[in-house]
Amino acid sequence: GGALVPAGTSPTNGSGFLTTATGMNGLRSSVAQTSTQTIIAVVKPVNSAGNAILMGNLNINSGGGGASMFEASNNMWLATRGTASSAIVQSGISYTGYLFIAMSLNTSAQLAYYRDSTGGSSSSVLSGSVNLPTPVRPIGVGNTEYSAGTFGTGCDIAEFMIFPTALPTTELDAIYSRSVTRLAARGITV
Repeated sequence: GGALVPAGTSPTNGSGFLTTATGMNGLRSSVAQTSTQTIIAVVKPVNSAGNAILMGNLNINSGGGGASMFEASNNMWLATRGTASSAIVQSGISYTGYLFIAMSLNTSAQLAYYRDSTGGSSSSVLSGSVNLPTPVRPIGVGNTEYSAGTFGTGCDIAEFMIFPTALPTTELDAIYSRSVTRLAARGITV
């Protein structure tokens, strides 16, 4: 894995996780968004009263390309710039533990995947393409690009992964299972 660079204020260290500050203070990877890739994070929104970009590289410019998963009004969303648009992936998300979320992006359909510690589970497919960011932006965890204050809530980050291919649900199930085991050793319940 590569190093992650703070988009603003550095996160604080917890016991086996990092907490991002309010605002555009996520962590950027060195990996740019491509037309085919999978982005995975194990995160916990820090409060249910705010909205939080949890991963991706969506910015406020509707013509700017990109994709993100975010929490708003107690729902998990996948949002893209392009013909795929956006959709609720999970209604009534859990704030008691960590969430395993993934975006599997390809040229014709976008798969969103959600699992939580209370047994919440869903996946959703958006047909259509995702416009690549212009200019090219790296993928991040937490809010690294979206400057609107309404999506400024921070999050706890336990894990972050990027794969260069669009993974199917069966592979995401296997990665989720390994994450549950790996993070349990650090005292984190997914």
